Amino acid sequence: MEKIRRLFRGAAGDSLLLGIVKVVTAVFGLFTAKLLSTCFSLQEYGTYSQAMLVVSFVSALSALGLHSAANYFYNASADEHEKNAAVATIVGIECFVGSLAGLVVCLFGGFIVRCFKNADLLPFLYIAAWMPVLENLSSVLQVLVVSIGKAKSLAVRNFAFSLCRLLFVLIASFVTRSIRTVFVLLLVFDVCQLVFFYAVFSHGRSPVSFTQARKELILPILRFGVMMAAVTFTNRLLRDADKFVVSFFADTETLAIYTNAARLLPFDLVTNAFMTVLIPIVTRMIRGERRAEALACLRAYIRIGYLLTGIMVTGAIVCAREMMLLLYDAKYLPGLPVFIVYLLVDLVQYANLSLVLTAKGKSGMLLLISCGALSVNLVFDVVTYPLFGPLGPALTTLCVIVAKMLVYMLLSAGEIGAPLSSFFDGREVAVVAAQLVCFGLAARLLKRALLSVFSSYHFPLFLTYGLFFALLLLLNRRRIASCLTELNAFR
Repeated sequence: MEKIRRLFRGAAGDSLLLGIVKVVTAVFGLFTAKLLSTCFSLQEYGTYSQAMLVVSFVSALSALGLHSAANYFYNASADEHEKNAAVATIVGIECFVGSLAGLVVCLFGGFIVRCFKNADLLPFLYIAAWMPVLENLSSVLQVLVVSIGKAKSLAVRNFAFSLCRLLFVLIASFVTRSIRTVFVLLLVFDVCQLVFFYAVFSHGRSPVSFTQARKELILPILRFGVMMAAVTFTNRLLRDADKFVVSFFADTETLAIYTNAARLLPFDLVTNAFMTVLIPIVTRMIRGERRAEALACLRAYIRIGYLLTGIMVTGAIVCAREMMLLLYDAKYLPGLPVFIVYLLVDLVQYANLSLVLTAKGKSGMLLLISCGALSVNLVFDVVTYPLFGPLGPALTTLCVIVAKMLVYMLLSAGEIGAPLSSFFDGREVAVVAAQLVCFGLAARLLKRALLSVFSSYHFPLFLTYGLFFALLLLLNRRRIASCLTELNAFR
């Protein structure tokens, strides 16, 4: 028992705790998607998806890397007045830029509607226009809350907010039965969340006001944030590029199906939690020229990634049809091929080693890679849609992300001074891959037999996926325990 407790202490324990909170929060997000998919028509949900695409685009464009600037400038000084001046200036910039972006969306609403070829979209735009500024301000305040040492309580509060968000959607879906009410309630929710984060940050401190903002800080803040803002913006566009292309070529109902099928599931959240905890550790190692330790740490991270994510994603591929029915609705089944492709995207994207380039200060290289990936993705999305339909952009996204992850690995290996093969044990990868294929085929046969006996898909889904996951976890328990032990040794 004590041996097990030791595995879940230190970096591994913090990562798993954070991962559990993230997974539960993501599950609430999936429940929200399930409610909207079931309670509203494809036309209504497609209109909702288009409005959220606009929110995503404008949010990324108007963020300006200010959450990164908040972290840097707030922690750069020990003087409370200097801290407040930086916060007031950053919040002031975000309020101005975000409000301006909202006005632009409202003024050009007719043009946006014509681009999406959906007249039902216009009323939603007048609500959606103000969501980006609220989201970006909340992101800035969350960074500041972490900076004052309230990270764990923030995780719990984010869990509570996710539950509240689900309840808001539940009310809109079953009481008002209006997709427009969903947007109004989400806007109100964003306002309440922002006020709460401000109250948490201000508690026990001198309040921050706009009168403390300084003009001389504006340029340094923007200069610091603009490069990371560009990287963030291109990455966000890369994530949504296929949806914009599908929206251009297809009707609103096809976009509704594609949006759900292309939704990234929370299979990589555990490994993302590991990366969140390991970022400062690896950064210190690289800056301190402790290359061997950095390599060992990244190798352990990649190993835990393909073990855990590989098992979860392969089980989902085996039960893809039933999982899609569980998560969404039968009317979304035409998107099953896209759903499977995006499960593979879930599988590969955890291997993002961009933190090595970030630690080396090579943000320009990150921007170049992101812009190249976005350009290739857009071109081939447009080329492949007429050939393969919605499956074309999905396959393009998968190929581009695989290529991007390989580029990050190659460049990171060069920075550390090690060959690409040193990041993983090729023999072990082959053994684990063989296990996944063999057990996957057996699980598929089991599922088929169960479906012939049971009229509902629920029991076959849960039994097949549960057995597959449990057996593979049991078979690889020593490998996983070894990874956790290694990760706990890093400081």
